[in-house]
Order: sequence, then C-alpha cells, then structure tokens
Amino acid sequence: MRIGRNFLPIRANLSSIQSLYFKITAIAFFISLLPLNSIHPQSAISAADREELRLDETIRNLYSGLARSRSLLSIQNIKTLPANTIVTFKGKYPNRTGMKIVKYNVVQDPMDRLNIKTSEEKSIYLEFNGSVLSKVEYNVQIEETGSTPRNYTRIVDETPMDSNMNDIEIHAFEGASGDLYPISALPNDGINHQRNSFKKNFYIKLLQDSLMQVNLILELQKKSQNNYHDKKLNQLKNSLGY
Repeated sequence: MRIGRNFLPIRANLSSIQSLYFKITAIAFFISLLPLNSIHPQSAISAADREELRLDETIRNLYSGLARSRSLLSIQNIKTLPANTIVTFKGKYPNRTGMKIVKYNVVQDPMDRLNIKTSEEKSIYLEFNGSVLSKVEYNVQIEETGSTPRNYTRIVDETPMDSNMNDIEIHAFEGASGDLYPISALPNDGINHQRNSFKKNFYIKLLQDSLMQVNLILELQKKSQNNYHDKKLNQLKNSLGY
C-alpha cells in the first residue's frame, strides 16, 4: 500500500504534463495558421509606404537646412549674390518675416543671338513665424518665345515642420488654364507610385537645388563681411603711418 501511494502522485503529474503538452501543441498549430502580418505588424507596411517614409524624412531634413536662411533676415543689405540670383524680403528691416530667392536662366536662340529662345525662373519663398519655418512655396516658370503657352508650377507647403508631407498642394498652369490638387490625390499603390515619384524625382531635387543656393548665399555674406573687416583694418593701419 505504501508503494501504491507513492506512485499515485507521479501518475497525476504525468497526466498534467501530457495535458499541458497537448495544449501548447494546439496553440502552436493555430498560430502557424495566422497570417504573418498579424504576428509581425511592421511587415504589413508595403515597400511603397516604406519608401514614402524615407522620402518624407528627406524632405523634412531639407526643410531644416533651408530654415538656416533665416539669418539673412537680419542682414540689412545683401551685398553679394550668385550670378542670375535675386533676393527680396517680406517686411522691412529689421522686422522681416520672409524672403524670396529667385534663380533665373535665359537661353538665346542659336539661330539668332538677338532673340531669346527660352526663359526659365525658379524661386523659393520661405516664411517664418518667429524662429520656425512656417511656409515653403516653390515656383517654376518656363516660357518660350512664339506661340507656345507659358508653363507655370507652384508647390505650396503651409505646414512644413509637421509630420504630414501629403498636404503639399500643387498648382499647375499651362497658358490660361490650371489645376490645383494636394499630392495626397496622387496614387501610390499597386504599381502606380506617382506620389513617390513626384517627391523623389521632382520636389526633393528642387529643394536640394534651393538648399545649395541658400548655402552659397550665406557663404558669400561671410566672405563679404570678412572683406569689409579687412578693409577697415587696412584703413586703421594706414592711419598710423604719420
């Protein structure tokens, strides 16, 4: 009897272990039937969506770089600019709130040097609310001589520092007619990734070009200021020669 009493708990434990094993096996079986996306939610993001997240981050970084142009608002007179560049300000010094940087290019007619074949103008308008970049507006204007209608594109981001890059609006004009639509209206699923293509092949390239222009203008102002100081120092040295 003593031996039987010793074996009863072992049988009970064995039965419990077998029951637990069958439960774990059943759970593992049902998990194997679940879609992979329900187990790993991050895999539900499509390749196009991942690409768009990367492009949006690139745009935000470019906006942050362009925000450095705010230091130009505090310079009363811009003395030196790159070729074919114009800078105008919104507001009067020292209470300026924005600036427009225009870069233009004129192509002469190869058949007649006195005539202009094509004129192209690219401009970016940057507006600030205090120290925060509050508006970005990019304009591209192409006009050919003759009967060809003028092409004009305006891209506006009223909230450049938020997390949503799909509220950017496109204004496209050809001649007298035009269209207005947010880029969120561009398809970006299946095999038609127009929104990603717009950001990657057009908008980001425009912003990169503008950032290079802003950095060049800032560098020229530093050199101009240094030349001014050198000139003043030379005047002081010359004044001691008596």
